[in-house]
Amino acid sequence: QRCQPTCMAWYPPGATEENFLVLANKHHKQRLINMGTKMCRKVVLGPQHGAKYISQMKFIPGLQGLSPLKNTDGYFAIICGTHISLQKIPLSGSPFSYMSKLANPKGVDEMFLSPTGKYCFTMNKEDESFQQWDIDPLVLEDFSMEGGSGSEAFFSLIPDKKESKLFKDMKDYFCYVQIEKGATTLSNKIPLEDVPTVCRALGFYPTEREIEDMMNEIKYSNYVNTGQLETEIVLEDFFQLFLNHKPARGEDISELEKVFKIIGKDSNDDQNTVPNINRSNLIDFLKTRGDGFKEKDFNQYVKPLFTSNYSNTSGEVDAEEDHNEFFHIPEELSYKDFVRGALKISETFSFKSELTRGVSLTNDSNVQIVLDDHDL
Repeated sequence: QRCQPTCMAWYPPGATEENFLVLANKHHKQRLINMGTKMCRKVVLGPQHGAKYISQMKFIPGLQGLSPLKNTDGYFAIICGTHISLQKIPLSGSPFSYMSKLANPKGVDEMFLSPTGKYCFTMNKEDESFQQWDIDPLVLEDFSMEGGSGSEAFFSLIPDKKESKLFKDMKDYFCYVQIEKGATTLSNKIPLEDVPTVCRALGFYPTEREIEDMMNEIKYSNYVNTGQLETEIVLEDFFQLFLNHKPARGEDISELEKVFKIIGKDSNDDQNTVPNINRSNLIDFLKTRGDGFKEKDFNQYVKPLFTSNYSNTSGEVDAEEDHNEFFHIPEELSYKDFVRGALKISETFSFKSELTRGVSLTNDSNVQIVLDDHDL
C-alpha cells in the first residue's frame, strides 16, 4: 500500500501446506500472499544494503538426504543492488537468516542459477563483467544457528538488545494494557485488538491496511496446524511482528511537506514552496482521503494535538468561533507551525529507525565460504 513491488517468486510448496507468492518491495520487505484467499499472511524484513532493494529472487532447493533434522526447505538467491544474498527458507526477517557478498560495486543486473543450484552466475551490463559463484548453504545454516531461535535472533537489530529503551517500553505497554482491562495478575500476553494501540505508543503508525495485515498474520499463524484462530499475542511474538512491519528506514518528517503540497495545491502558485492550508481543507483531507478518520477517531487522535499543543488564539475566542467544534485548529496552518506547534517536533528532525544491524552482513570473513567466486 505504501510502496511499489520490485519482484516476485513462488514460495516452495514443501515449506508449507499453503500456496504462497513472495513479493519484494521498495521498502525492503517481503510479503507472503496466500494465492487461495489473496490475503497477506506474513511480512518480513528482507536483505538490506543501503538504499538498494531486492530486484530478483530465485529459488534454490533445500538440502536433502542427510539426517531428517538437517533437511532444509530451501533458499532464495537474491540480487540487492551491488550485493547478492543467500536467504534461508522459511522467511523470518531475522538478520541471521541470510548472508551477503559484494558482487559488483556498479551493481548486478542479472543472475542465473545452475540446474543443481550449486552455482550462481551474475553479470553487469555496464562493465560487461561475468562471475561464477559457488553456493554452500551449510555455512548459512551454521550462521543461522549462531543467532538463536525465535525472537532471540531479532535482538541484534536494536542497540543494547533486551536492555534497549524500545524493548523496555514494549514490556511496560504490555503491562499497561492489562492493567487498563482490570487484570489482577500480569502476563506476557495481550489481546489481539490492542496490537495497533501498542504499535502507535511505540512510534509506529500503521495504516488500516497494514493493521489488517498484522491482525491476519497473528490470527492465522497456527491455523493450518490447529484449525483455530489466535486471539492473543505474547511479547516475544509481538517483538518480531513489530520489527518486521515497522518501516525499515524509519519515518521521515519531510514526507509531511508532500502532504501539505497536495492539500494546498489549488492555492499554491510556486511548486518549490510549501503552501499554507486552511482548516476546512485539512479536516476534509483527513476524513475522506486514504484511510479516512472516522468521527470518533478524529476526536480521539487529531483534536487533542491542537487542544493541548497548539492554541488558536492568544486571548478570548470570538462568538462565531466558539460555536465551531474545531475552533482549536487554526483557520490557516503553515507547515512549520504544524510540525513545531501541533507535533512538537523540530523541523529538521527526522524519524530515523532505532533499528541497526548488529551483525555485519557484508563481512568477507563470514561470507567467503558461502559464496566464493571462481574464474571462468
